[in-house]
Parts: sequence; structure tokens; C-alpha cells
Amino acid sequence: MIAIVVPVAISSGILAKSAHRLHTDELVHVTKHTAFNETKSKAEIAREWRYGDVQNALADVQKATPDYLVNNGLQSGDNSYDMYMREVIQNPLKAQITQGNDALTYRWHSQNDNKITVPVAVYAHSKVILNGHQVAKPQTTRIGTLQVRPRVGQNNVTISYDVSPVIKMIILGNTVLWIGLIIFMTVKTIWRNGYQIKV
Repeated sequence: MIAIVVPVAISSGILAKSAHRLHTDELVHVTKHTAFNETKSKAEIAREWRYGDVQNALADVQKATPDYLVNNGLQSGDNSYDMYMREVIQNPLKAQITQGNDALTYRWHSQNDNKITVPVAVYAHSKVILNGHQVAKPQTTRIGTLQVRPRVGQNNVTISYDVSPVIKMIILGNTVLWIGLIIFMTVKTIWRNGYQIKV
């Protein structure tokens, strides 16, 4: 009897908190690694999550999630969440971003040629093109965000991902095996059911 009462008491407390959240426009307490759309109040953002367009709601709240980024020699004192906030979410680069042809392009105007951090991750097979020229060995920060030295004036950087030949071979082999399996199962079914092909 006690084993049943304790979970019910715990779950009723959780349900009470959840019910309170459903009937309020307040946001849940957030950590320092969360950024909100500064043009909207927290109540507006909460209403958008509850009743509005989820796509807009997701754009209004950005949370630092560096878990999928590259570890380029993180040191013991590094806080990857702080670095992600600084290099990606709060990045000062004012760029026009376009996506197409399996690539992401950043366009911006620079007043100087000082090195900047572009808020995009670069992986082992990433292809980086800066102002029309491919960058052989892209420089990155310790969490893998791209660093470039722009020219004075208009700049373009395009990032795409080239799948390695090994992965291409694995995908091709997998496709051939599936096609072979389908053909084998079809022939086996025809043979088992005694169908004959008349010519």
C-alpha cells in the first residue's frame, strides 16, 4: 500500500506544477545559457509557445547546446556552453544568411580585415569557400566555429559538407544489398507458390 501511495503523491505534485504552467503566461526559470527574442516580452513568448506558431516560438528562444560541436582541444577551464553563447548565439557578426544547394552562405560588409568568428560549425569534411576561394585548412575555435580573416568591403563565406568516399561506398553497398534482398524474396515467393513463367 505504501509503495502505491508514494508515487501517487509524487506524480500529483508534478501534475499540479504542470497544470499551473498551462494556465500562466510566465516562462519557466531559465539558466544563463538561454537567450530570448528581445523584441518580445516573456509573456508574449510564453503565449506563442502555448497557442502560437511553434516555428516562431522556437526562433524566440535559443539555448546553448554545444553537445554536437567539434572538440578542438578544449581545455580543463573551458565552459563549452559559455563559448557557444559567445560564439554562436550572441555572435556580433551581422550577416545575411542564405541556404541552398546543400550549402550555407554568409554575406556581410567588413570595415577592416580583423579575424572574425562565423557562427557555424566546421567538421572534418566541411568545404569552406571564402570570397570565391576554397580554404584548404579552415581555422576554427576550440568548439569548432569557423574563423576567417575578411577583406575590407563585401565578404561571402559558403560552408558545405562533402561526404567521404567511405560513407558513399557504405550507402551504395547498403542500397545494392536491399535491392538484392527484395529480388531474392520476390523470386523465393514466386518459386514457393509454384508460379511458372510461360514464354
